[in-house]
Formats: sequence, structure tokens, C-alpha cells
Amino acid sequence: MWSTLFGLGAYIIAPKLIGKLREQKIQVIHAVPGRLRLQNQKWKNEHVVAYMEKVLIQHPLIESCRVSPITGSLVLEFATPYLQQTELDELLQLVTDVTVESFAVTNDKLMNTMRGTFNRINENVKKTTNGYTSIDSLLIVYFMFQGIRNFPVNPAFASSLFYWAFTVLKNSEQKGEGNDN
Repeated sequence: MWSTLFGLGAYIIAPKLIGKLREQKIQVIHAVPGRLRLQNQKWKNEHVVAYMEKVLIQHPLIESCRVSPITGSLVLEFATPYLQQTELDELLQLVTDVTVESFAVTNDKLMNTMRGTFNRINENVKKTTNGYTSIDSLLIVYFMFQGIRNFPVNPAFASSLFYWAFTVLKNSEQKGEGNDN
């Protein structure tokens, strides 16, 4: 009943907000005084969940906030059992905004896939060479070789290759790979 009343009231009072909820595909699952359950497939990402919980709990009207990455549902419990329509609109707008913001501060799936692939390839290179080399060391050798080869023809380009070799070396030292001796 409450979700029906909530839905009708929201459609009458806040069509712009409902449009944003639809755009993000946020569904109102359940609404009772003091509690609201929303659902979105995008909330099945653990990093998105952590960001959303961290941001939403800071709102003064929200007493508790739980997001389940398994179901993609968000449960908000409020400090008061009843909210004014403007307060509800503000909270729904906040949920929508935080959902959009969360994707800007989390790693995308493609980057995670590429990082995992790179790490697996690097592990295989190390296993195959019995720990003699890694992708980082191969890149350093390649950049140095190309820099030396291109220096007489294009010193500026060669210098940039030396710089890349130095950068890869410094980054691998920071990761702890340069301390094996």
C-alpha cells in the first residue's frame, strides 16, 4: 500500500525526479514509515556499494544505509518515521546522484579485466623464465634499446624512451619488484 501511495505521490509531485530514477533504472521495492528499499542492477558492484554507503550515511536524515551487492538493493532507514515530500525528493535525488558519482570513483570493468590479464601474463613470464624476467624488465630493455637505436636520428624521441624506461623502473621499485637481487 505504501509503495503504491508513494509511487502515485511521486508521479504527481516529482515527475522530473522520477525521470532520473527511471534513467538510472532505480526501482522502489518497498516503502514503509521510516524505511525505504530501492533496487538497481548497478549496485551489484562491491566498489559502488562501498562508495554509496560511505556517502549516503552522512546525510542527516539517514540513520542507517545498507547496500547488498548480491541483490543490488539499498535499504535506507530514516531518523524520523515520516518524511516531508521535499525531504523524500531530496533523498531520492541524492541516491541518484551518488549512483552516478560512484562510477566516476571506481575502477571500470574493462580496466579490472586488463589489469587481471596483465598480471596473469606477467606471472606466466616470471614462471617461464624461472623468475629471471618480468614484463616490466622486458619493457625497460625494449625502451632502452629503441632509445639507443633512435638517438642519432631523433634525440628528442630517444630521450622520451629513456624517460619511459626510467619511469617503469621507478614504478617497479615502488611495487617491490626491484628488491630481489
